[in-house]
Amino acid sequence: MKEFLKDKKYYLSELAYLCVMGIYLVLVKYFYSNMPFLEIPIFLIVLSVLCIIVIAIPPVINRYITFVYAFVFTLYLIAQNIYLRAFDQYFRLATVFNLFKEAAGVTDSILPFIQVTDILPFIVLIVITVSSVFFYYRYEKKYQKDNRYHLLSLLCIIPIAVSIFIYSSKVRAMEEDYAPWLMHLDYYYYKDIPSTTDFVDRFGTLTLLYRDFVIEMTPLDVDLEAIGGFLNARDEHEDNTMTGIFKDKDIIVIQAESFNDFAIDEELTPTLYKFKYEGIDIAGFNTPLLSGSTSDSEFMTNTSLIPTVGGACYDRSQNTYVTTLAKAFKSIGYDTYAYHNSYGSFYNRDEIFMTYGYDEFFDRGDLGYDETLSDSMMVDEFDILYESDGHYLAFWITYDGHQPFTMDAVGVKQENYERVKEKYPDLDDEYAIYLAKNMDLDQALAELMANLGEKGKLDDTVIVLYGDHLVKELDVSEGSPLYDQMGIGYSKELTNTDFFIYNSQTEALSYRKIATVLDILPTICNMWDIDIDEKTYLGTDIFDEDYRGFYFSANGEYKTDDYSYDSDGFTLIGDITQNEVQEDQRYYQELIAISYDILESDYFKDGD
Repeated sequence: MKEFLKDKKYYLSELAYLCVMGIYLVLVKYFYSNMPFLEIPIFLIVLSVLCIIVIAIPPVINRYITFVYAFVFTLYLIAQNIYLRAFDQYFRLATVFNLFKEAAGVTDSILPFIQVTDILPFIVLIVITVSSVFFYYRYEKKYQKDNRYHLLSLLCIIPIAVSIFIYSSKVRAMEEDYAPWLMHLDYYYYKDIPSTTDFVDRFGTLTLLYRDFVIEMTPLDVDLEAIGGFLNARDEHEDNTMTGIFKDKDIIVIQAESFNDFAIDEELTPTLYKFKYEGIDIAGFNTPLLSGSTSDSEFMTNTSLIPTVGGACYDRSQNTYVTTLAKAFKSIGYDTYAYHNSYGSFYNRDEIFMTYGYDEFFDRGDLGYDETLSDSMMVDEFDILYESDGHYLAFWITYDGHQPFTMDAVGVKQENYERVKEKYPDLDDEYAIYLAKNMDLDQALAELMANLGEKGKLDDTVIVLYGDHLVKELDVSEGSPLYDQMGIGYSKELTNTDFFIYNSQTEALSYRKIATVLDILPTICNMWDIDIDEKTYLGTDIFDEDYRGFYFSANGEYKTDDYSYDSDGFTLIGDITQNEVQEDQRYYQELIAISYDILESDYFKDGD
């Protein structure tokens, strides 16, 4: 009887430890992730594995292994939360190791997004582990028996098997309901993960981890003949009224961080207002927020290819790109430079911009700064452009519009903030700060033009400006208080990223065309009369008379001049039938798939 009681105490203490760790995992999951239906069986597997570790492995070793298991589980969920706060999306496995590389260089940029509640679970886990190890040596070890019931762990196979069955049944049901032209259906998101945020909302964070792992482990299967057939079927570019209008002029391409149309204000941002109303305004242009965020916009602008899901700036930085913005201008004798206010290691820019073909890439370190520069500071560092005797292409990735929207953030000047509040006294602080940041960008552009003017270069310089994506961490939806507080009516185009082409000698033009960053490269090359091979890129010259426009987003939205499509269905605009729309969507899905395959196979590496 005495021996039985000793055994009982031992097994009860092990059971207590198992329960405590189980409750810990449940609470971490509850507070740091959602639990949609498809996530439930995966989480049951997580708990079952915990049971196997505790039951099958002798103490005190099981404490250490469980600590590592729970630590990795917690780290993944909390890291996803931090990444979501910083970039308004979740990271993919393909980029996870690059995050550690970047973190070493951008610690000061990441710290504002880390909260006390992100540290607390790790402290709790350490306390549980230390306490359980102490309890084991102090009270439990003397009761330990050699004949532990390890076979009990086999019972965990039952919930694992049931979970796998439930999970696979749900996935099969989604697949059976899938129609390839209806991009808002669940299976589309499950299969391709076009948007990590939408995927997690539908299926959960752990499901993202599982799908990501399956995709990474799936062997590459690319049909090279299909790529060639698709590219060879593309129509040749024909000259139009915009061909060569800027030939022999210098060009500065500005990718403006988080720039959206509602930031344009005649009084607060007069230079941006000038660009829109005195330059060439592509009305209907918008930039999709893809999983690679800003880096995807840079990639599409420079290559006119659609990046693979998860981004192309890391894994595809050594690919061969026959046609890029830099290589096109180098082919006509231009010098090419790229600039960024912050770290070049972030998004692997210091490597991939060399792959694009730029002569030099300058980040804040190259310019002699330890901290990120505001946009108004950055324009003082363009000496090469101001003093250049030859023609050049400059590509500038701004920073001011980046979150967080706090008074101590980069690009926020007190006087600009006060001017915003003076004009819009009811405007919430976060919106006022966002506008103040764009005022700094506007003042930078004004100084840039003044500097060019002093050197007699302004008339011979074209400034191309577009926003990189929808502004993050701000509610700019139809129900947002922003529009009432600014006294303007909501319009979806107010959240567009805009595309302006400005030259002091060019007449104003508002050209309505549905378009996106994929089209910037061929459009610019046409305006400079640069010959590029249509078989090496996927965008279209916006001024092509036969172009019907094309915009796509990560959440399955499609739009052309003739129709739009989203989760609410089709809206036919032009003279087009729904059958024609479905065929059109199949073409654009093939275009996206072909672009993925081009990147995955490094299709142009052998000169194809």
